[in-house]
Amino acid sequence: MTDECLTGVRMMGNKAGDDGGIEPSDDARQAGFEGRLLEAEIVAILRGLTPDATTSLAVELLSLGVRCIEVTVQDEQGAQALRQTVNDWPAGPHMIGAGSIISPSLARQAIEDGAEFLVCPGLSSEVVGVARDCGVPILPGVATPSEVQHAAALGLTAVKLFPAAQLGGPAYLRALGGPFPSMRFVPTGGVSFDNAQAYLAAGALAVGIGGQLTQPSGLETLRRWIDGRTP
Repeated sequence: MTDECLTGVRMMGNKAGDDGGIEPSDDARQAGFEGRLLEAEIVAILRGLTPDATTSLAVELLSLGVRCIEVTVQDEQGAQALRQTVNDWPAGPHMIGAGSIISPSLARQAIEDGAEFLVCPGLSSEVVGVARDCGVPILPGVATPSEVQHAAALGLTAVKLFPAAQLGGPAYLRALGGPFPSMRFVPTGGVSFDNAQAYLAAGALAVGIGGQLTQPSGLETLRRWIDGRTP
C-alpha cells in the first residue's frame, strides 16, 4: 500500500473500529463490501448539497436504517461535504463513500478524505488501480456488455449500472445477468422507490437512489419503503 493511501485507510479503520490486526486481502475486503451492499439494499446518493446539508441528511438517513451513503465529489463543495460527513459519521456497521470519481487524482483525494469506497460513472483501469493500491472497494460504472466484460477482465466482481433507466431498466439488468452470472450490479440513474423492488427482483446487488431523497417527501417515502420491507 502506498504512503499516499495510508491516511485515508487509517481513517476508514478507525471508523470501523479497527483493532490493529492483520489487514484483510483485497478479495476479502471486496467480498465484505458486497455483502454489506446486499444487506443495505440502498446506496443513498447525496449530490449538490452544502456540507452542512449533506451531514444533516446523512445522519437522518442513518437513523432511518440506511447503511450506505455516497457523497459525490465532482467539485470542491462535494469534497468538503465528504470530509465533514466523514468527520461526523458515527462508528458502526455502515459505510460512507465518494461518488463521481473520474480520475486517479480524484480517487486518491477522496480516499485521503476518508471515503470507505469509490463509485465511478465509467470504467477506468487507472482509477481501479488506485483503489486497489489503497485497499478501497470500488464500483466503476458500466453501460454495455463490452464494458462488463472489460470489468470482469480487470478482476472486478461488482459494478455500477449507469444510467440504468435509460439503458432499459430491470429488463436490461436481467439480460446482462445471463452472460455475466458472476458479476453483481448496482443500478443507478432513474432508480426510485417506485421501481427499486423491480431492480432487486431482477438481480441487483443494491440500488443507488439520489434525487428523490432530497425532495420534501423524500424521507417519508424512504420510511414507507423500509417499513414495507420489514417483516
